[in-house]
Amino acid sequence: MNIEIIQGHLQFLKQIENLKNIIRTSHTSQGRPESTAEYTWRLALFAMIFADEMADLDLLKVIKMCKNVETFYY
Repeated sequence: MNIEIIQGHLQFLKQIENLKNIIRTSHTSQGRPESTAEYTWRLALFAMIFADEMADLDLLKVIKMCKNVETFYY
């Protein structure tokens, strides 16, 4: 195990805690503003659920895209 990689992962996990505090312009089905963390979580689940229906889908790449787009956009 590379300690620098582990530290980088832990730093990333610490940073994404802030996604819970970033409110998007869209709303949940209950009508309240949705956080970026909620959106990213739902998008990742969506990809996992439909992965079996798409044989050529690189699920790991899609999951990484879910986190990267929202994390680096804001």
